[in-house]
Amino acid sequence: MNFPVNLLRVEKARLYGVRGSYSVDINIAPFFLECCQEECFDQPIIINGLPIDEEKLEEMAGRCYQFPKSDERSHLVDASVYVQHAHHPVDVNSVSFGNIQNGRMSIEIDLTFIFSFEGLCDYGDVGVALRFEIPVS
Repeated sequence: MNFPVNLLRVEKARLYGVRGSYSVDINIAPFFLECCQEECFDQPIIINGLPIDEEKLEEMAGRCYQFPKSDERSHLVDASVYVQHAHHPVDVNSVSFGNIQNGRMSIEIDLTFIFSFEGLCDYGDVGVALRFEIPVS
């Protein structure tokens, strides 16, 4: 059974933190999972510890950062999503920042949901790229 990545729609996202350790909270529009209609996918994807060396958001514009998989020792990024009474790990493969236009910056985060770790229905691990914009002051 394939996880319905086509239903993952970003409602709101927030980037915050300090140089060397940024976090992203990604709120997804709620939807019900086919395998368990009583279970709604409605919790945010939480990403902590992004090792980005830039101090200001403007310095990230036009850059792409790649990260090792979570099973490698040098991995510092901690990411998960809470679904069906379990925290499912999420590998953050890369974060790409677009250019600033009209006071907004586009961001694309390439993720892999590791549903095989805790088991979510019969879903296997699945990759997805989520795109959203954030304001730049």
